[in-house]
Amino acid sequence: MKALALLGFAVWRTIAASSWPSSIAAAATVSDDDDLIEADGETGNAAARMWKAAAPFRSSLLTRCRSMLRQAFAPNRQGCLQHPLVSPSRRRVVGLPSRTTSSLLLATKESDMWELRHKELTEYRDGHGDCNVPRSQGPLGNWVNRQRRCYKQGKLSDERIVRLESIGFVWNQKQQEWLDHFKELMAYKAENGDCNVPQSQGRLGKWVSNRRQEFKQGKLSDERIARLEGIGFAW
Repeated sequence: MKALALLGFAVWRTIAASSWPSSIAAAATVSDDDDLIEADGETGNAAARMWKAAAPFRSSLLTRCRSMLRQAFAPNRQGCLQHPLVSPSRRRVVGLPSRTTSSLLLATKESDMWELRHKELTEYRDGHGDCNVPRSQGPLGNWVNRQRRCYKQGKLSDERIVRLESIGFVWNQKQQEWLDHFKELMAYKAENGDCNVPQSQGRLGKWVSNRRQEFKQGKLSDERIARLEGIGFAW
């Protein structure tokens, strides 16, 4: 039983040395494996042999622990910990931070990541003229899509909504496309004197034709009808 107890302590202190804060790890770690032998004579020798025999298990366990830590605090996780629940009593025994403390740490990390992505989006806007980052753009594209999804679900704070809109963020890309074509139509009228864009004009001509079809079918909103009629659009 003493040998098993010493072996359990050895596994525990190895995890502590590799994963926990230095202040806790220092208290849990002894100088080397010979201390197991000195600790209890023959029992110590048995424990040392068991310790060495358990090397593959220890290696696998430590690899798994390190993997969980990397996943928990990887930048692309943005503060989302995916790990088995640990009871408060076990947290106290092994010295882990409380769930409240962990939540605060994760919230801070998520806030920092949001600020970083917002800065990247501002730089993208400066270079491309808009905030419509394609999802193929990688982390930034995924982040932009996530902001739109959170906005639709009512999970985005007013402060973040204001900050995104201040740099020209568009919540509905289809709405942005409509506005872009409307601006093109205004430019066409300024140059040609009317809004009668022929279908041969390309995308703008097709867009004008589609708006007339929507109007006939009663699918065009009153707000858009008013905007088009406001620049002299003829149905």
